[in-house]
Amino acid sequence: MLPLLTVLLFGGIEFGHFMWTEHQVIKAVRDGARYAGRQNFNSFDCASVTDTDVQTRIQRLTRTGFPTGDNPEITGTNNPHVRDWTSDTTVAITVDCITGENFSGAGLYKDFTQNDVDEFGNPVTEGIAKKVIVSAEVPYPPLFGGFGFLDFFDGYKLKATAESPVMGF
Repeated sequence: MLPLLTVLLFGGIEFGHFMWTEHQVIKAVRDGARYAGRQNFNSFDCASVTDTDVQTRIQRLTRTGFPTGDNPEITGTNNPHVRDWTSDTTVAITVDCITGENFSGAGLYKDFTQNDVDEFGNPVTEGIAKKVIVSAEVPYPPLFGGFGFLDFFDGYKLKATAESPVMGF
C-alpha cells in the first residue's frame, strides 16, 4: 500500500504544481498583452513591433512582471514568473490590423484609416484598428524531475496566448 500512496501523494503535488505554473504563464501573457496594448500606435505596424525597445519591454514584463526586468523591491534581480523561464525570446509578439468602416470617423481609431478599393474599383476609406498578440512557450520545471515514476512532465512546454487592442495610452 505504501508505494501506491507515495506515488499518489507525490503525483498529486506535481499535478498541483503543474496547474499553478500553467496559471502563472497564462497570467504573465495576459499582463504582457495589456501592457502592449497601452503602447504608442506608432510602435506597431500591421505585422510586428517596429520599436525594438518597446518589444524588449513587453517581453521582459511578460517574463518577469516588470518592463525593465528588475523587481524594484529586490534590487538587481531578474526573477521570472516561472522557474527556468530564462529567455525573453520565448515571448512572441505579433500585430494584426483589423479593417472596416465601423472604425472610421469615431472613437480611438478615427485618425487611422487606409485607402483601398472595393471589388468594383471604387475608392473606399476604411478604419484600421491594431491588435497585438502576445504568446509564450515556456518549459515546465517539474518539482520531482528525475524520479522515474513522475517523469511524464519532463520536456513539456506550457503555451499561452493573449491579445489586446492597441489603444496608445
